[in-house]
Amino acid sequence: MTIVCPPPVLHIELMIAGLWFFPAGAFVMRRHLAGATGRMLAAKGILVALAWLTGPFAVTVTVMTIVPAALETVRTLVDLARVAW
Repeated sequence: MTIVCPPPVLHIELMIAGLWFFPAGAFVMRRHLAGATGRMLAAKGILVALAWLTGPFAVTVTVMTIVPAALETVRTLVDLARVAW
């Protein structure tokens, strides 16, 4: 008997999307903020700092969510292939 992962719920998906917000924003805005001065420089500093803080958590939570689901899918496909042969 295999342990079945529960389906992702909305608050987990929103947490993952929220964690990816700052790293994705830093990537998208990198050219716009390259020559930033004044208030834009402060905004750039905050965006980059938050990207560095939330990036590792975003990757960790994403991997913890996707890897078990992928492994369960592979196990299911292997079981189906065994039954089919």
